[in-house]
Amino acid sequence: ATSNHRSAFARSSSVVGSEFQGVADDRRHVMPWHRPGEVPGVAGALALDVSGLGVLNAALPSVGSRFGLADSTLQWVMTAYAVAFAGFLLVGGRLADVLGRRRVFTFGVALFTVFAAAGALAPDTGGGLLGARAAQGIGAALSGPAALALVTEVFEAGPARNRAFCLYAAIGAASFGGGVLLGGVLTQFLGWLSV
Repeated sequence: ATSNHRSAFARSSSVVGSEFQGVADDRRHVMPWHRPGEVPGVAGALALDVSGLGVLNAALPSVGSRFGLADSTLQWVMTAYAVAFAGFLLVGGRLADVLGRRRVFTFGVALFTVFAAAGALAPDTGGGLLGARAAQGIGAALSGPAALALVTEVFEAGPARNRAFCLYAAIGAASFGGGVLLGGVLTQFLGWLSV
């Protein structure tokens, strides 16, 4: 009887110990910040991609005055970005699989940044600005799928990855509205070139 009690006690202690170990493991992964900079970096790129659709909304009248664009042409400042972004998303995902996610992600962010500056420095013709906006859309299409794939690469399946996806999605959802608001503030105080 004594040996049976000892065996039962040993088994229960083993179960309790494994449960505490599981809790400890979950606590170590309770937030995705155990790899500093990974999620903020890719989510920041998503914020750039999505806010790029809305950040110029408030600046459109100023852009039209600067370049002398008619209303029918002015809408292409927004549309050129959106069409290029949507059209190259699948290409961006495939390139990330073939060439490497980090490489394509870095190239997409760099392309977006370079042509954002090019749009601000475009000559007094609408074509340069529209071309820069389309190139920005391509950069966003390259970095977007790669950024999402990086989340699955960095975090193993489980609570950490789930929370990383939640953070990624929340930033993406807030970025369009935040871009419109930020574009209005920047245009009001610094002019359209700041967006």
